[in-house]
Amino acid sequence: MTQIAREGALAPDGNGTFSAAAFDDPAINDAGQLAFTGFLTGTSGGAADNLGVFRGSGGALTQIARGGAAPPEGNGTFFSFGIPNLNDLGQVAFVGSLTGTSGASSDDTGIYIGTGSGLTKVAREGDPAHDGDGVFSSSAIQSEPAINNLGQVAFEADYTGNSGGTAEDNLILRGTNSSDLIDIAREGDSAPGGNGTLGSTFRGPAINDFGRAAFETSISGASGGSLDDERIFSGTGGSLTEIQREAEAAPDGNGVFNTTLSTAVSINNSNRVAFQADLRDTAGGSADDT
Repeated sequence: MTQIAREGALAPDGNGTFSAAAFDDPAINDAGQLAFTGFLTGTSGGAADNLGVFRGSGGALTQIARGGAAPPEGNGTFFSFGIPNLNDLGQVAFVGSLTGTSGASSDDTGIYIGTGSGLTKVAREGDPAHDGDGVFSSSAIQSEPAINNLGQVAFEADYTGNSGGTAEDNLILRGTNSSDLIDIAREGDSAPGGNGTLGSTFRGPAINDFGRAAFETSISGASGGSLDDERIFSGTGGSLTEIQREAEAAPDGNGVFNTTLSTAVSINNSNRVAFQADLRDTAGGSADDT
């Protein structure tokens, strides 16, 4: 067993020590590195700089981002962070919330990648959409980003001011920075094989090292209505591949799939997708329906 960080230990920059409420859920890579958010006490800035994102493997910790520091594009300072993810190269992706921005609540959230020697912006609330149709909205960037070994980040986002309005303002994006984002899926797109369009609710995504992202989504206009309106897909930016759909028979024939939107998905480099699902119409009822 290896100790990565401990309450009472100094922060990497010497500004404060880790507090009793120090650590959120860590992520781990194949190199044995962990990324996590940590609370600090006794910092020079008090509540303004008492939270950070850190990476370590048992030796000295690396500070990835810190409350009170400016993002790479300027305009505000960090004050809180979401749960980070990291790849096998030690690149850490995270959602950062900002304070003191020029747009207040309209530009105070972003997704960033860091290694300990600087940050790269992937997307920020208030930035123009990559296709020029709208901007990232106030609720745009809330999900935990996924990152692969190519440094590509997949995440859920919302737009505002787009030409299609609320009928096409939710999507899954992928990119290594704010200049190479592409759509993986977008609300209003036709579902593979027809029978509805992608709905307004996405969950996930996960991403493999070939840039294929897997995610769950609601479906609008499905022939089965609420009995057929959730599916899991994967894609790289072109046509989507259907992995699973509500009302589809379970592999062993005992029941049909019910809801999946309450759970996360994962995908490996063979493009196999893992997920948890609820079933209905099973032989055992509530005894064998998950």
